Amino acid sequence: MYANAHPAFEAPSASLSEIVFGLPGPEIPPAPSLAELLVSRMIRARKVLVTAESCTAGKLAHLISDVPGAAQVLEGGFVVYSKRAKQQLLGVGRDIIADFTAVSEAVAEAMVAGALERSGADLAIAATGVTGSEPDEDGNPLGRLHVMAGLRNGSRSHRHCEFGSFSPDVLTHAALQMALLSALELLDRPKDGKPLFDPDA
Repeated sequence: MYANAHPAFEAPSASLSEIVFGLPGPEIPPAPSLAELLVSRMIRARKVLVTAESCTAGKLAHLISDVPGAAQVLEGGFVVYSKRAKQQLLGVGRDIIADFTAVSEAVAEAMVAGALERSGADLAIAATGVTGSEPDEDGNPLGRLHVMAGLRNGSRSHRHCEFGSFSPDVLTHAALQMALLSALELLDRPKDGKPLFDPDA
């Protein structure tokens, strides 16, 4: 999963990773429903979150903010559409981008780490991908996406998605679904017999 790791990119201490081919199926709830589940889960756990968005350009934070109760859990979001913004706002290393491209697991991890470091949030959700109308300048194909959710204890949930060529709206919605699903799965991941965010802990 972390083969040929860059010296500046170390695998998180506890992580989940999955490769997804094709768009999410009908068994995956639409993004607004997943956002409602996430807000409810975060309220119960009394935790807050931050987003770090490239290809979704703030749509993830906006979607979460539309959910009743979001003010209790959403601290804010970073929109880092360009490589320069990733470097300046989140501290993503220029060498990491050069070695892995901006659409990579390494950059998604650096975005999560940067968002947590620059906020008071407990959970960060990052999305970087190609959801426009053509491949990016580094040759990443349309529909390629890396999303990652991360906690301060080093736990991560990552998805590398290859959706294929679809319209920007379709790809963006799929990206939102995968980002939210990764966050929900991370929160419900058992540790010592209990979810990581156990409101009764």
